[in-house]
Amino acid sequence: MKRSFFVGMVLTISICCVTSVFAIENENSVLIDTGRVFHGASTGTRYYGYTGGTITLPSKVGGVLSFDIWNDIPISGTSILNYFRTEIAGQKISFSIYSTSSQVVEPYNEDKGWGASGIQRVRLGIPAGMDKIQFDNTGSQTGIELSNIKFAESVPPPQFGWAVDTMRDAGVPVIEVGRVLNGKKTGTKYYGYTNGTIHLPHGNGGFLSFKFWNDQYKGQTWTLDKLNLTVGTRRDIFEQYTTSMDLREFYAEFDNDNGPAGGGEITIQLPEGITKVQFDNTGSTMGLEISDVSFTKGTPVMVSFREKPRNTDQVLVDLGRVFNGKTTGRKYYGYNSGTIILPDNRGGTLYFRLWNDHPGDSPMITNTLILKAGTATQAYVNLITLKEKSEVYNEDGGWGPSGGRELSFQVPAGAGVIEVHEGQSETGIELSDLRFITAR
Repeated sequence: MKRSFFVGMVLTISICCVTSVFAIENENSVLIDTGRVFHGASTGTRYYGYTGGTITLPSKVGGVLSFDIWNDIPISGTSILNYFRTEIAGQKISFSIYSTSSQVVEPYNEDKGWGASGIQRVRLGIPAGMDKIQFDNTGSQTGIELSNIKFAESVPPPQFGWAVDTMRDAGVPVIEVGRVLNGKKTGTKYYGYTNGTIHLPHGNGGFLSFKFWNDQYKGQTWTLDKLNLTVGTRRDIFEQYTTSMDLREFYAEFDNDNGPAGGGEITIQLPEGITKVQFDNTGSTMGLEISDVSFTKGTPVMVSFREKPRNTDQVLVDLGRVFNGKTTGRKYYGYNSGTIILPDNRGGTLYFRLWNDHPGDSPMITNTLILKAGTATQAYVNLITLKEKSEVYNEDGGWGPSGGRELSFQVPAGAGVIEVHEGQSETGIELSDLRFITAR
């Protein structure tokens, strides 16, 4: 058994020596011995890493050792969580190094697909009599790098023996999604469309804000999307109803076809320790997009969703045909079935005028209109004489609308579409002067 263990040890050392490249560098009279030294492609800065190493100080008088600390990260990556671990005079020191691709200062000259990412500078108090420390990155996702190493002799240590300071702005969140679209009119970037992750610039807490959009086709359509937001163990769901009247613009990639609609604003307060927020569109009728993402300090709030106001009483009518009154120019929508798409799904009252298609000089026409929305259904019998025929259609002078009573239909909350059907009737039905008043 002892012989077998000895052979295994020799094999491990042999592999290590063949595959590793050790480097001892001198920076500001400090010697650093690591497995690798990379150089910044822009600045030429030396980055010492990547799994650990030994730092030898120029004297044993004590003082403060300081250096910038970085994560190895792919230039096209998202976020990385690494660790720096060491022990000084019996005190174990360990802290996390979280950074995103928006914090990359430059790629490496030796591998331009990777770079140094971070915003922190470290200060370690070194007691008198000690001139060497060892460090490693146990538990890290990638390698760690040290740069700009300095040792100030006889300087008092930080309050708790060591400190990690923020040396520059943390930047903006990084958004990881399957697709990025561009607004044709505004140039806004829309991130979607089924799920994604928002990588925050730090884990110190703050307020995450963004706009929530539905993918919306132009024309007679409606969309009800759900944004499911996951923060740690918490899950929030936001619903947004839109129609083609809510289209902000078209996507450059889908010009004159579909675009973002809605634009409700979401703000959520995040506690310390949260670095990622995940979202998806489970339960939605279409894809969703987010835009205008920011992470800042702000007025205390837990979660808020402010829908974009829809100040309109207009509806979208899809009944298969539109005729125009020859005398009045009024639009008549008919003639036997279809849908009326409402501007929101909060419930309210639909007002309209009901007409019969009246041929020639027929003395009387009796038709029936049936409306259905959610759990509400109502039938309207329209018995109209020739005296109530107001004009003829521009498209067919042998026919015209008769009647024109103003009626109303109560729409329950949650319904965004009214189904239109014709009951027992002699001719077609026509609707005009439609408007929808949302319940308050």
